[in-house]
Amino acid sequence: MDLMQNLRDLARSARVLALEDRSKAAMKVGDFEGSVLGVWKRVDSSGAGIVEYKGKEYTTKRQGFTSLFKNAKVQLTYVDGVYYSSW
Repeated sequence: MDLMQNLRDLARSARVLALEDRSKAAMKVGDFEGSVLGVWKRVDSSGAGIVEYKGKEYTTKRQGFTSLFKNAKVQLTYVDGVYYSSW
């Protein structure tokens, strides 16, 4: 019985923290954690990079300074609501 009460308390605490974060707009979550290996597709009309990862295209801020061929492997990273591509 004690275990069940502890689990309920823990779940309730986690829920309260999640609601507080959401109300502060702090819960910006990407489609993955950390950095992943994506595939470079193109530069769009605004100058943003388009990178594909697991069949989905991401609009990224480019951090590479050399030219890049289509389908080259690049690093795709999510930070504070923005996807970055680097090579």
